[in-house]
Amino acid sequence: MRTKRRRVLDFTFFLVLVVLTVLILLTLDFLEVKSTMEFILYTFFGLELELMGCLAAMVYYNSTNKRNFYLTLTISTFILSDLFFVLYRSLDEIILLRIINTATQTLSYYFYMKYFVEREKMLNN
Repeated sequence: MRTKRRRVLDFTFFLVLVVLTVLILLTLDFLEVKSTMEFILYTFFGLELELMGCLAAMVYYNSTNKRNFYLTLTISTFILSDLFFVLYRSLDEIILLRIINTATQTLSYYFYMKYFVEREKMLNN
């Protein structure tokens, strides 16, 4: 029983890792960076977001409760928010990208607060 769970866990981790890596590579390829330092910073920040996404997926997989669901939604919307922020700043400042960025950032704050409310409920019980 435990071996089967580890195989699924490994596949889940691998799937999240691949999806986020492809997203980073596509975004970096799409951007027009002005310097090597800017490219390095975008890469470093992308890898940090990838690590956060993988860790959130692992936490949710190991304990599927409401609190961890909100954590996963927080990280997902946070990644989307940052993606659209970078696209908005790098492209011709298209207003739709700004609206999507603001909406996903607001949602990430909402889910962040829901996570802490659920966490506090759990700690009080």
